[in-house]
Amino acid sequence: MKEQIITIGNKMRSVAYAVLIPISLLMTISCNKDFPKILKEYPTDLPAEAGRTKVLYILVDGLRGKAVQDLEPPTLKRIKRKSLYTYGALADTSRTVMTKESGWATLLTGVEAHKHGVVSDDLSLAKLTEFPTLFARVKAENKGYTSVAFTSSNELGAALTKDADNQKSFAGDDALTLQNTIQELQNGQSDIVFAQFGDVEEVGKQSSYESTDPLYADAVKDIDTKIEALITAMEKRASFEREEWLVVITSSKGGEAATTVIDNTVYGDPVRNTFTMFYSPKFAEKVLARPNSTEIPFGGNALRFTYGATPVNAKLDDVNAFNFGNDKDFTITLFIKSNIPGGNWNYPIFLSKRVEGFAGAGWNMFGEVRDGKMAWGFNSALGSQVFGTQINDGNWHSMTIVVDRTGDADSVRAFTDGVFNQGATADSDNLDNTSPLAMGRWPGNNNADPDVLMANLQVYNTAFTRKEVKDLAGITHVDETHPKYSALIGYWPGYDDVGKSVLTEVTGRAGDMKITGPYNWMSFGDVVSHFKPPITYAFYRVVPNSVDISFMIYKWMGINTPVSWQLDGKSWAPLFVDIRD
Repeated sequence: MKEQIITIGNKMRSVAYAVLIPISLLMTISCNKDFPKILKEYPTDLPAEAGRTKVLYILVDGLRGKAVQDLEPPTLKRIKRKSLYTYGALADTSRTVMTKESGWATLLTGVEAHKHGVVSDDLSLAKLTEFPTLFARVKAENKGYTSVAFTSSNELGAALTKDADNQKSFAGDDALTLQNTIQELQNGQSDIVFAQFGDVEEVGKQSSYESTDPLYADAVKDIDTKIEALITAMEKRASFEREEWLVVITSSKGGEAATTVIDNTVYGDPVRNTFTMFYSPKFAEKVLARPNSTEIPFGGNALRFTYGATPVNAKLDDVNAFNFGNDKDFTITLFIKSNIPGGNWNYPIFLSKRVEGFAGAGWNMFGEVRDGKMAWGFNSALGSQVFGTQINDGNWHSMTIVVDRTGDADSVRAFTDGVFNQGATADSDNLDNTSPLAMGRWPGNNNADPDVLMANLQVYNTAFTRKEVKDLAGITHVDETHPKYSALIGYWPGYDDVGKSVLTEVTGRAGDMKITGPYNWMSFGDVVSHFKPPITYAFYRVVPNSVDISFMIYKWMGINTPVSWQLDGKSWAPLFVDIRD
């Protein structure tokens, strides 16, 4: 291939080959540093509008990136040859509830929800004084740029596009939104043309967001036709050849959809899966793929519990802690892994708050051979036992018990790996006793065979719902971002206690558990489909996120983004092809 050079920020000679932006440049562009405007400078004798940067910003609610990939609508398929795009874009990297309103605010302010404040469907929460919208910032720059916003949603128009120089909303009518946007592209001079469409989201809510759903598929194909009409109107402008257009196509959120792939990261959330495309006649095709997020290892160290003549135990000094009386709700989650796969052990106790064995006030978690495999069970003074599923296969598992005194049926519930197994109705017996909360072998059973790792013991003073157990039981590192953190009354992860004689309680809400017996620690690194290990923020930034859209527009238009703006976005370097005659 012949060498080709493009000088950024100076005059450019005619070239005819693709120019690759080095991957090192792409990876080093930071959130608040400018990247140069990668455009031609024209001779000074051209008309004033020559080379003027402009943006067509198309926002589609409810458009899943994976659905676009599955359906391959013809317009998007055609223009991707001149685009930087991804089917794996993210609306948000948190685990809070995702709404289109939150997505709108992120897209138009360039900051994440914890900053702009819209964490529900209430747009009045938007902190626009602190984090103004794209339209407000562009206007404040006084560079002569003008903007127009056409929205299908009246709520969006009133709350977030009111600072555009011209703004119209059409009460859910996508056709009118399209008509007015086309008229602006044909005859107007606005530098930012924004259009929001809501029909894909409405169809998804009423039917489904599945690409196999004919109604949703038709809605995606319809918006593809609208995008074609908008791009055609743009490219037929009399001044188009003298303008530098960037077309941004993205979605505020995706939607619930089935999947056969187990992915416990944010990438696996179809509601956060969006589609993002940056199109320009100057670009070559560049697709950004999401990383492999289905095999994130769970690694660390855990205390090894053996059950010999001198067993390994970890227990609290305070014998009155974690007494739940006859009226308190609670939830307990514990991680366990058998070091001897296939061991069928009857009745070894793993976790207990009971003076001894299987009688009297209190409770315990234990193993029992059921249908030829060792399952785990929960025995308590509350009534019938409940059982989970097999835990002796050599893999990590989470065991969760929920006691819901306000419930009727299934007020005691057992879950393995977040899946409900069995329930029973609790009676009103008092669970209080003077036995410490303890891990490992306990009086009342003499089985000496188990050899297990246990970690991540969590105790909450509330009863989780079934959905909460499904969503939360596999979290390997609990911190202040956990939705139930305020109800956490004891947490002993154990990962960082190597060499210590205690399991450290990390919240400060309970005491450390003292370790006795011939204890030692084992390191591990396992892929566990149910578990959700911590992932660095950078892992979610290898594809465009919604916070990047405004940032990209600022860079395209040559607007500086000072640190004081506190933007969370970054730039993405496209591949360029110069097409001057």
